[in-house]
Amino acid sequence: MVRSLRGRLVVLLALVMAAAIAAGLLMLGLFQQSASAQVGRAEAEIGRACDAIESAYRFYTAGWNRPAPPLDDDGLRRDLVAVAQTALRDRPGVEGGVWQGEAGALAYAFPTYEGTGPKTDLPAAELPRIAAINQSALVDERQATSRYDAASQTLLLTSCPLPGLIAGLTAWTMARVYTFAGRGYQQLMAGLAVLLVSVLAAAVLLTRLTMTWSRHVGRIETALNAHEIAALPRLPPTGERELDRIVTALNDAGERLAEARGRADDMARQMAAGERLAAIGRVAAGVAHEIRNPIAAMRLKAENAVAGNAARKDLALSSILEQVGRLDALVRRLLSVTERDTPRHETVALGAYLDRIIAAHIDLADAKRLVFERRGDADL
Repeated sequence: MVRSLRGRLVVLLALVMAAAIAAGLLMLGLFQQSASAQVGRAEAEIGRACDAIESAYRFYTAGWNRPAPPLDDDGLRRDLVAVAQTALRDRPGVEGGVWQGEAGALAYAFPTYEGTGPKTDLPAAELPRIAAINQSALVDERQATSRYDAASQTLLLTSCPLPGLIAGLTAWTMARVYTFAGRGYQQLMAGLAVLLVSVLAAAVLLTRLTMTWSRHVGRIETALNAHEIAALPRLPPTGERELDRIVTALNDAGERLAEARGRADDMARQMAAGERLAAIGRVAAGVAHEIRNPIAAMRLKAENAVAGNAARKDLALSSILEQVGRLDALVRRLLSVTERDTPRHETVALGAYLDRIIAAHIDLADAKRLVFERRGDADL
């Protein structure tokens, strides 16, 4: 099954050519049948024409009671010409006359001749055939017919005996059927020429359509392959109405895709900004929590120092300074978040480190009635 447009157009072209060939053969066949029918009608017509000459001759010789005139008698020849003229005057395209076996042509007539004047000369080129058909009718004593086919015409001859006054007398008629040179043949050639021109025009149009569509489709394919699917190019019109509908649909789809991509980029930026804000909020919450604890511890130490003696004040100031150091370390950590620090190992005394942690949170624990307890080897 042909699926491509090019293949379908090629199949269509082949069908058109096949139909044209079939139509041409049909026209030739019909013309040949028409030519055969014309030949058959002409053959029947010259047979009736020969019978008409025989009837006119019988009428001419009816009641003849004197001796037969000699064959070279001018009066006899004029009378026989009149007999042939009378019999053939209403039969277009039929010529004929009277023949005598020894003397040859006694009369000739072609009353329907379409030339500039009356034709009175016997066709010299056909004399051997005329003599042969008349001899055949004399021998067989009945009507005889001959047919001679040429390249452009068919020659038909008929002869019939004329009994009575003169011995060895026959009538003959002749007609030509122009099979490949007449009006019918010209009409056939004109029809075949129109058919050929139509087929050639259809072939040219289909070939041009196939090449044009293939070229346009190739350009569209190249343009689409040269760009990403998210950024379809603006395709130029091709000039083909049906193909331009596809091009317009692709251009509209590209515009909608670009708009959708723009909206998606905006949403992605908004989501990224929201995520950054959320991250900043989480960091701010963590920082606030980390700062709040030292501040609360310093407040308690300051309150105890205000209400206590000099020794407690010194201890409170020492604790406050430690919390300030803690805040400073926290600030340094915040500032170093964007910096890439190299992790380093440090050895500390675990007991002293734990004691510092407890001392930093002891006042806040006392305020909340909590008790810190450290267990284990203090020298670790």
